[in-house]
Amino acid sequence: MSLSLGIHIRDILLNDTSITNLVSERIYPMLAPEGTDFPFITYSQPNVTANYSKDGCNWDDVSYTIQCVSKTYDEAVTISELVRAMLEEEGYEDSKIDVEPSDLVSSNGQMDGDLYGITLNFNTKTNYK
Repeated sequence: MSLSLGIHIRDILLNDTSITNLVSERIYPMLAPEGTDFPFITYSQPNVTANYSKDGCNWDDVSYTIQCVSKTYDEAVTISELVRAMLEEEGYEDSKIDVEPSDLVSSNGQMDGDLYGITLNFNTKTNYK
């Protein structure tokens, strides 16, 4: 279940109009398609550490990365702040899994040509139902 966390993260971000007003639906797993308009967001495949007991896997500790890319530094930072606020505030729940709100662990910025990227590294916990 935790391996599909990226899909849930995308859904959480797409439900925030302050984010979609800036990136529309340009939120992609791992890499944005070539020729994608700016700005956009990518998310990594989660790194999952399972926590087992005698009853099986009870929860997973999960880390993942979000990257916000724009043609301007100010816009990249604005999107990153919105993403952080949303993911630290919102969890996700369905009939199979409960995803706790995320914690920002670290961030960094980079520039590639005329593009600015802000990378956000998060941790969360998922519980199985």
